[in-house]
Amino acid sequence: MSFFRKLLPLFVLLAFTTVLAQNAAQDTTCGAFVQQAMSQVESGCGETRRNQACYGYVSLEATPREGVTTLQFTRQGDLANVADLSSVQLDPLDTEADTWGIVLMKLQASLPETLPGQNVTFLLFGDVEIRNAVDSEADPTLQPMQAFYFSTGITQTNCAAAPADGVLIQTPDGVGKVHMRANGVDIQLGSTAFLRAQPEENLIMDVLEGESSVRSDGKTVVVPDGAEIEIPIDEDLQAVGEPGEPYAYDLEFLEDLPIEILPEEFEIDEPASDEELEEAFFESEELDILDDEIDAALEDEVLPEDEQFQDEAPANDTGAEPQGDLPPDDSGGGDSGGGE
Repeated sequence: MSFFRKLLPLFVLLAFTTVLAQNAAQDTTCGAFVQQAMSQVESGCGETRRNQACYGYVSLEATPREGVTTLQFTRQGDLANVADLSSVQLDPLDTEADTWGIVLMKLQASLPETLPGQNVTFLLFGDVEIRNAVDSEADPTLQPMQAFYFSTGITQTNCAAAPADGVLIQTPDGVGKVHMRANGVDIQLGSTAFLRAQPEENLIMDVLEGESSVRSDGKTVVVPDGAEIEIPIDEDLQAVGEPGEPYAYDLEFLEDLPIEILPEEFEIDEPASDEELEEAFFESEELDILDDEIDAALEDEVLPEDEQFQDEAPANDTGAEPQGDLPPDDSGGGDSGGGE
């Protein structure tokens, strides 16, 4: 019996060493798969133009906007006008099945027509669903997918080298901040950010470099580089409350993001310091007051003439709804562009 007791630690050590070796081999295989997939996206989507989406890697399912009958978006390298898409559902990473949904988009967003070569880049990967929330008839100033609803999965894989499911967004250098709306949250982005969202939980945004601000439920918050912010959303993915205060993000969680696919080279910033977060807090207070004034002015401006004078309006008339709110539907719209 004592002989077997002496051998037991050896057996445990041997088993532990075997597991470590298997995990190391698995990580190597997984890491190679991730790199191969991203390399194919980089080479296969090089011709993507403004307001186009590229089928980067298998597999995913695209739903055309109502009335669109010519959508061809079923294999790697396929290009589609973003305005023709109602929604896109990507599959989570599965190394055994050799599947991992990846889509690359080049969007105009709020960039002027005079900058045809400048685009906002969206890179979606993993268990992500995105719906185009732009209605060109309701608001012709919005470009395709400038407003959208999205959700990301919480799928856990055994691939340590794979990034979390989500959406990388990068604005072009030198054009200032670009406006977009995600899940009802107004975002001013002049940088690179990583977005995730789960129904009945939060929309989470990490600012990897540069600076951003978000506005929800009448409150504006500045988010410095190196910080993360959360906004509560309901089961329909619609924002239902004010943004929380930004806080330093977990750099280790973000280190595997495929930022090499993005057009502007950069390094993910270190987590924000207390001083940077405090400075952003005071900036938020100033910007929040300014945004409140702008919202009030716009609300007065869009009211019909006969409703701007209460003595001429019916007693029970509460006035027109402020324009610009986007319903959470999947109607597409806008000029699909075609230039770079």
